[in-house]
Amino acid sequence: MGTLTLTGNGQTGFTNSLQIGAAIAPAADVVEMALSTGALDCDNTAYVAVATTAALTLPSGDGSKAVNLCLRDRAGNRSLLVSSSITLDQTPPAAAAHTLAINGGSAFATSASSTLTINFAADAVERAIGNDGLDCSSATYTALPATSPQTVGAFALSSGDGVK
Repeated sequence: MGTLTLTGNGQTGFTNSLQIGAAIAPAADVVEMALSTGALDCDNTAYVAVATTAALTLPSGDGSKAVNLCLRDRAGNRSLLVSSSITLDQTPPAAAAHTLAINGGSAFATSASSTLTINFAADAVERAIGNDGLDCSSATYTALPATSPQTVGAFALSSGDGVK
């Protein structure tokens, strides 16, 4: 009678936000639905007019979260329970698991153009690099490769002598 897709932070499968979106694709004759982040009994629940999107709040705590959907057609026939899940992950990667080396760990650089080697934990999927006090909340992130380490060549260190 229909399908259910969950998205959080613009992606399917994972989110770090309790606020997610649900995309509902009901069959043409479906007129009502019931949607819940908890248990749902399609025979004993309150139905509302069907919609193709809905906003939901997940229960707190990292882990897989199920969202359940029941649909009802014009004749009053109820669907079987339709479920979809999304993983809530609000725990940042542990900083101790990541390292950054400039020019292979050299104590000094003689050029502003340097090579960075980034070692990262298995759960890290993106990185941001910058000079002089990177603001992680507004930085531009790029995808990490599937395995560590990542080498970034020709990275421009900030100008002038001193600690970088």
